[in-house]
Amino acid sequence: MVALAALASLFGAGALVKLVSKALKAKALRKAAEKALKEKGVTNPDVPRLPRPSTPEGTTLSQFGKDTIGWGSRPQGALDRISSIDSAAVAKMKDQGLTKDMATQWRDFYSNEFSRNANNITAANRVDLMNKILDNF
Repeated sequence: MVALAALASLFGAGALVKLVSKALKAKALRKAAEKALKEKGVTNPDVPRLPRPSTPEGTTLSQFGKDTIGWGSRPQGALDRISSIDSAAVAKMKDQGLTKDMATQWRDFYSNEFSRNANNITAANRVDLMNKILDNF
């Protein structure tokens, strides 16, 4: 209360009311924008989500991503992996059950995910990774 009284004497009561009103409106607008973003996100509703492609028989999605492909997590994970992809790395993936068709489906899946949400940089980087794998198949 003392702080408000000091501000009122400094700016004048009318100016203080306007300042507080603007701050409350800005806070309300920010809160409304955050709520809309959470509700709608940045996903393009015109691009349907594709079904998740298959993984080698007996392999969970987690094992596939971590052990077979090694795409890591977050955007940097796939970028880190790209530099180590060569025909020997792809041969090991093939031994673990990866097929060219499966690699193509995963590339297309992540390409579609990036089309649905251009902020999904992880998906874009995984497209590049899958292309490198396909180039070495």
